[in-house]
Amino acid sequence: DRDAEFAAQAATAEELQRLLDEAKRDTEATLGALRDGQLTEHRDHGGNAWTVLGLLLYAITHLSEHLGHLELTRQLYLDGAGEAS
Repeated sequence: DRDAEFAAQAATAEELQRLLDEAKRDTEATLGALRDGQLTEHRDHGGNAWTVLGLLLYAITHLSEHLGHLELTRQLYLDGAGEAS
């Protein structure tokens, strides 16, 4: 359910931490369940054949971009760049 991936909300820092911890556990369980040789299997993504390893690397790269956006937003917030003059 693609829409549900963007529906998570956290009203507090503690709730956000709980969601992040849950995502970490899910990721570790998924990666831990990979079988020998599965990384070289192909999967369809956007009409293209990707290896599982290629998809994992793509996901890590995409996540890194989002983390960079998050860090920049944090820095701007802490520096007061969002304050009205």
